Amino acid sequence: MMAALTHDIARAVDPEDLPRLARELGVNINEVEEAAPILLHGPVAARWLASRYGVEDEEVLAVARWHSTGRAGMSALEKVLFLADKVEPEKAAGRPDLEEVRRRAETDLDAAILRYLDLQLLEAVRQGWPLHPDAVAARNELLLGRQRRGQGWPPVPNR
Repeated sequence: MMAALTHDIARAVDPEDLPRLARELGVNINEVEEAAPILLHGPVAARWLASRYGVEDEEVLAVARWHSTGRAGMSALEKVLFLADKVEPEKAAGRPDLEEVRRRAETDLDAAILRYLDLQLLEAVRQGWPLHPDAVAARNELLLGRQRRGQGWPPVPNR
C-alpha cells in the first residue's frame, strides 16, 4: 500500500528542477534522464522516501525508483505498480493500444509489461526519443525469459 501511495511523491516537481535536485540527493543521472528529466521523479522520490520519511523497505524504494522506466529484476510488486502506473485511466485515455496491455495483465503480468515496453519502443522510434537503458534491460529480460520458457517470441537471431 505504501508503494502505491508514495511512488509519485516527486511528480509535481518541475522537470527543469529535477536534475539539480537529483544531483543534490546523490542520484547518478544518465544521458537519457538529462534529455528527459521527468524520468528523474522516480529516483528523487526514492531518495526522499528514505531521507525525509525514514522508509527503509527496499521494495517500496525500488517501486518508487523504477516505476517510470522499469528495470531488469523487478519484483512482483514492482511489476504491478509499474504496469498500473502506465495503464491508469487518465494516462490511457486516447490510447486504445493500452487496452491490449490491460487484457494481458489479467492473465500474464510479464506479457503485459513486455507489450507495454514494445509499444513504448515503437513510439520512441516514431518520435526519435532515446530509450532508457533500464527499460531496455527490463524488456530484454522479459523477452529472453519468455523465449527460454518457449512462450512464443522468436529466438534472438544468430550472428
